[in-house]
Amino acid sequence: MNKDIQNRIKIVKGINKNDIEIAALIYYEAFRKKILSGDMTEMQALELLKRSINTENCFAVYYDDALVAFSGFYKEKKAFMKIKLIDCADILGLFEGFFYFIFSAMLNRPPAKKELQMDGIAVRSDFRGNGFGSMLLKKLIEYGKYLNFNKIKLDVIDGNDGAHRLYLKTGFKDIKRHRLGILGVLYGIKGFTHMHYTL
Repeated sequence: MNKDIQNRIKIVKGINKNDIEIAALIYYEAFRKKILSGDMTEMQALELLKRSINTENCFAVYYDDALVAFSGFYKEKKAFMKIKLIDCADILGLFEGFFYFIFSAMLNRPPAKKELQMDGIAVRSDFRGNGFGSMLLKKLIEYGKYLNFNKIKLDVIDGNDGAHRLYLKTGFKDIKRHRLGILGVLYGIKGFTHMHYTL
C-alpha cells in the first residue's frame, strides 16, 4: 500500500448509518453473484441490502471519511446481514421472496458460542488491490482474540478464488465443501467451502 493511502485511512468498528446506501452498493458490487436471484433487479437487491445490513457488526475502512471497504461478522445472535422474510416478500413478491429468504438462510447459519462468523469482505471496486482485505481480516482476528473466542469461521462461494487464496494465506483452513443442489442452480451458485481460523 502506498504511503499516501496509508496516511488517509482509518479502520473503525461499525459503519456510519449515513453510509448505508454506499455500503449496500459496495456489498452488491462484491457479492452480486451471491445476492442476485431469478428476476431480481439491481434496484431490488440494493433495497434489500439497505434494509438488511446491521451497521454495528462490522469493521470498516474509511478513506478521507469515505467508506471504501468493510467486513461484516455474526456473533452472539447478531448478524451483519439479517435478511427478513417480510422484506423479501415486500421487495420481490411473496413467491420469489419466500424462496430467496430460504436460500439466504442456508448461507447465513449462526455461529456457535465463542465463535465469530465472518460475512465476507467487500471493497469498493476502485480501491481493490490496496491490501484492505488483509487489513480487515487482521482486525477481525484481533477482535476474536480480544473477545476470547475460539475460532473464526466463514464460507467462501465457488468461483471466488481470490478470496479463497487470501483466507488460506491468512491461516484459515478448508473444513468442508458444500453443494447447494437445485436451489444453488436456481441462484447461480454451485456451492461453497466452509473454512475455520483457530484463535
